[in-house]
Amino acid sequence: MNRTYDIQTQESTTIVTVVGDLDLSSSGMFAIVADLSTQPLERLIISLERCTYCDSSALTMLVRAHRMMQSGTVLVVLPEVSPCRRVFEITGLTKLLRVVPTLDSALSYKTIAA
Repeated sequence: MNRTYDIQTQESTTIVTVVGDLDLSSSGMFAIVADLSTQPLERLIISLERCTYCDSSALTMLVRAHRMMQSGTVLVVLPEVSPCRRVFEITGLTKLLRVVPTLDSALSYKTIAA
């Protein structure tokens, strides 16, 4: 179980990059994402470009972050060839969450002011 993550902040955007597995053993990262989703960010980007596996607890964490986001947008970077792509499609999360294929597309995503 090789799991790690990295967090970077660029202006009003925070990027959480997952490397390896995203599962129940990632609960420390889940708490960080929950906290970030309550911060005044323009974008919270969760990059799964290097994620090799995600379970239902990871999906739940992403949905919670999406619902908790006070301002701005949660974007999930999920390439078409990702090992996690199928589970997102089967569960309908590609329709609920803002899923983009690359980090560049997430960084260029413009939020719409209400």
